[in-house]
Amino acid sequence: MALAGCLLIPRGTEARMILIVVDGLDAREVLDDVTPTLARAWREARWCPNARSLAVMPTRTNSNHATLVTGVTPAAHGITGNAVWDFEMGRPRKLGTASDLLTETIFTLAHHAGRGLRTAVAVGKPKLGAMFSADGDRQLAPDDLWDGRAASDSSRDEITGYAYDGTTLAAARAFLEHDAPDFLFVNLSDVDRVSHGWGPRSSQAVETRRRTDAAVSAFVAWLTARSDWSSTTIVITADHGFDTMTNHAFRFDDVLADNHLTRLVTVGDGGMGHVYLRAPAGPVRDARALSAARRLALAQPAIAEALYRRPNRADGGTAHSLARAHPDWHLEHPRVGDLVLVAKPGYQIVDGSSEEAKLSGNHGGPDEFPSSCSAGRRPKHPEIVTASPRRTSDAPCRLAWVSPRHSGSTVAPSLRPIAVASCTGCVLRTSFPPQPPNPLRHRNVRHVHFTRLRQGSSRACHNSPTRQ
Repeated sequence: MALAGCLLIPRGTEARMILIVVDGLDAREVLDDVTPTLARAWREARWCPNARSLAVMPTRTNSNHATLVTGVTPAAHGITGNAVWDFEMGRPRKLGTASDLLTETIFTLAHHAGRGLRTAVAVGKPKLGAMFSADGDRQLAPDDLWDGRAASDSSRDEITGYAYDGTTLAAARAFLEHDAPDFLFVNLSDVDRVSHGWGPRSSQAVETRRRTDAAVSAFVAWLTARSDWSSTTIVITADHGFDTMTNHAFRFDDVLADNHLTRLVTVGDGGMGHVYLRAPAGPVRDARALSAARRLALAQPAIAEALYRRPNRADGGTAHSLARAHPDWHLEHPRVGDLVLVAKPGYQIVDGSSEEAKLSGNHGGPDEFPSSCSAGRRPKHPEIVTASPRRTSDAPCRLAWVSPRHSGSTVAPSLRPIAVASCTGCVLRTSFPPQPPNPLRHRNVRHVHFTRLRQGSSRACHNSPTRQ
C-alpha cells in the first residue's frame, strides 16, 4: 500500500486526489449485506476488480499510515509499529510522531515541489494529526490539518478522543468546499475503535461497519454531485484487518524474568512483540541470550514465529532471520528490536506499560492483512481497488500508485494502479523534481477548528475501551 508520486498531476488540469482510510476495515468483512457501497464498488471496479494486495508489517495503524504518506516500507520510514523501546528513557514509548519519520511525507514534498499544490488532512485519530504535523523545517505539515482534538465533546468518543466518522467526513467536506486541496487525506476511526473494544465479529462492530459504509456512501454521493467530480480521483482503503482475542494476553517479559534473561526486554505491539537487548554484553554473549530467548518463545502456546533482525551465529546464522523468513516484510530496522515475535491467531503480545490486554480485538500480525480500498473517477460510484493487508497463498500483489508519464499509460488522465510482484516503495522525493519557488504560493499551516460541522456521527458503542 504505497503512494508514489500521486501529486504529479499538472496544476493546470485541476485534478484532485482524495484518499480515505477506513481504519481497521478487514477485507473479509466487506460484504453486500453490511457494506453494500464498498462491496459493490470493489466488485465492479474497472481497474482492479476484486484485487488483493498487502499492508506492511506489522499490521498496525502507525506503520501503515506512515507507508501511505511516504511511499516506502518501515525499514525506510522507521515506523516499525505503534511502539518502540526508548533506550534513553528506559521504557517503551509510542512510535509515530512527525519527528519519528525518517523519510519525507507527501505533504513535505508537495510543498517543496513549488507547484502551488495544496494538501489537507482530516483524521479521526489525534495521534495521526501528530504524525502528519510539522517537525521544524525537516518535515512539513499539510496546508490544512484537522483531527479529533478539534471535534466537540459530543462528536468524539469520550475514552479514546477519536472523532466519529460523520464528524470527520464533515471536516473533509468543509475543506473541499472552502480550501480546494489538490490532495486530501481522510482517516475514519469508528470501525477500528469498536472492533478493538467489542471484537471485530461482534454485533456492535457489524453495525459500525454498516454505519461507516452509509457515511462513505453519502460523502461519495455529495462528491459526485459537485461540478469538479470529473477531475476528482477517490481512493478508499484500510490499514489493517482484525483478529478476535480468544486467549489471555501474553507477556513475554514474565518468561524472560523466570529464566534470568533480564538483559532483554519486550515491547508488546498487538500481534507482534519486539525484543531488545537493553544491556549488550558482547557479540558472543548477546547471540547466546537471544538464542535462548528464541527457544523459550517458540515453546509458548502464544507464539507462532520468533525471528532475528540480524543473523545469529549462535543459532543457525541467517536461518532464522527476518530477511530469510519474510523478505517482503522489510523490517530490517533497529527500532524493530533484536528478536521479533509473531503471535498466533487469537493472541496478543503486551508489556507492562500497555492497556491492550483489555482489548477484545487487535491486530499486528500477518493474519490481520485484510482491508479494503477503492479508487474511482467519473463513474456514479467509486471503484474499489483492494489494498488487502492479508498474506495469502495465492501470491497477492502490492498496490502502488504511479503517474502515467512514468508508466507510459494513457488509460487514465491522472493516476492508475499497477500490480508489482515485489515492491519496497519509492522515496517520494524522486517524484518531485525541484522547481523554482512559486511567488504566489502562500504557506500558512492551519490547525483547523470548524465551528459548524454536520455532526452525523456513527456513535455506536462510543464507550468502547480502546486507544489504538
